[in-house]
Amino acid sequence: MYLADQGADVVRVEEPRYIERRIVGDGAFYTPLLQMTDRNKRSIQVDIKADGGNDVIRRLVANADVFVEGMRPGTADRLGIGYEDLRAVNDRLIYASLTGFGQDGPYSRLPGHDLNYIGIMGLLQIDAQSDRAPSVPSIPVADMAGALSLALGITTALVARASTGTGQRVDAAMSDAIAPWMIMTMAIGLAGQVSDVQEHWHDRDKSPYYNTFRCGDGRDVALGCNEPWLWANFCREIGHPELVEQQHVSGAEREAVHATVTTILAAKTSEEWIELLQRADVPITPVLSLEESYADPHIVHRDLYPQVDTPAGMLRTVGNWLKLSDKRHTIRTPAPAPGQHTDEVLRECGFDEHQVAALREQGVVA
Repeated sequence: MYLADQGADVVRVEEPRYIERRIVGDGAFYTPLLQMTDRNKRSIQVDIKADGGNDVIRRLVANADVFVEGMRPGTADRLGIGYEDLRAVNDRLIYASLTGFGQDGPYSRLPGHDLNYIGIMGLLQIDAQSDRAPSVPSIPVADMAGALSLALGITTALVARASTGTGQRVDAAMSDAIAPWMIMTMAIGLAGQVSDVQEHWHDRDKSPYYNTFRCGDGRDVALGCNEPWLWANFCREIGHPELVEQQHVSGAEREAVHATVTTILAAKTSEEWIELLQRADVPITPVLSLEESYADPHIVHRDLYPQVDTPAGMLRTVGNWLKLSDKRHTIRTPAPAPGQHTDEVLRECGFDEHQVAALREQGVVA
C-alpha cells in the first residue's frame, strides 16, 4: 500500500481463490480491509504450481523494478521463482522478501503471527502484569512495522541500484522490525537506572507528568509533560507551582503527586482543561475513540481518515499519511477484483490473445 500510494505501479499476483481460503470467521472485515490495502494496485491471478505458472512470473519480472514475496524461506526456490531464479532473468531486479523471522536463523522456517514476533522480541512482556499473562495488543505491531521495513528496504535498494546498476535482495522480517522500536526500553535497562525494565514501565501508571487523567465530564485527557519546562508550564497553570520540583520523585511521594494532579484535573471538564492548558504551551490532548477521531478538526484537515467511493459503496479509509511537497498522494483507483487485470498485464508482458486464452484454458491464470 505504501509504495502504491506514492505512485508505484503495483501488480498484486495471487493464486486463484486465495482470499476465500484466507477468510477467518464470516470475513465481513475483508471488504473494507482490502479496499485500504489493495487500492491503487492491479490484480492478476496465477497458479504458480501449475505447469507454466513460474514461466508467467518470469515474464512479469523481466522488465520489473521490484518483486515482493511473503512465502516461508525456501518455498519460492522450490517453485522456481527464488532470488537466483529471477535474478537470472533480470539482474536489475530488487527481490524483496517479507517473512516472520527472516531468511535464516533457528526460527526462520517456523510458522508465526504478530503475537509470536513481538513475543520473542521482548515487547509483549514489557506491559504484562506480574499476576497474569501478557495481553494481546489491539494493533498488529510487528505486521505494520514489517511492512514499513520492507518499503524502506525496497527504496534503499532502488537508490543503491542507481549507483551500481544491479539489483539485490531485501530480507525483511517482522520480528526484526521490532528491534529499533525497543531502543527506549533498552536504554533504560542498559543505563542501569532500574533493575527491572518491566517494573519501570509499570511505574509509569503513577506518573504525574506523562499519563492519562479523567476529567470532570468523565472524558480522559493525555498529558505529555516529559520536559521540565513543559511540566513547569502545567504546574503554574493549574495553580500549584510547588509541584515543579516534584516531577521525578518516587515511591509514596510520586503517588501523592499523581493523586494531586488527578484530583485537580477532575475539577473541570476535559474541554476546559484542553483550552486552558494548550494556551499555556502544555502538551495535552483529548483521548478520542476511533469514531471521534474521524471528526477531529486536525485529523480532518490532514485528510487522514477520508471517505472514498468504492465498488462496495462509500467507505472510510486511511488517507494521505505521508506528505511530500512536490507530490500529492491520491487514491487513484479502488481495490481491484481478484484477477481483474490478468489479461491487461499479460498483454503488457508480451503474451498475445491466443496465449492468454490458452493459459486460462489450462488453469494457469484466472
